[in-house]
Amino acid sequence: MDRNLSGFLIGCLGAAVTLLAYQQTVVTSTQSVAAGFVVILFALFVKEGFISL
Repeated sequence: MDRNLSGFLIGCLGAAVTLLAYQQTVVTSTQSVAAGFVVILFALFVKEGFISL
């Protein structure tokens, strides 16, 4: 799988975590948004080639 597709899929996962922050009750919404942001940053690093999978 190439970097662009990997980054896109990981970014979609991060966006889903961020968007679902207010519908779940396991962690606070702030923690969920922060986790989504971290996943999106990870996707950016994969796409730019700083991290390889």
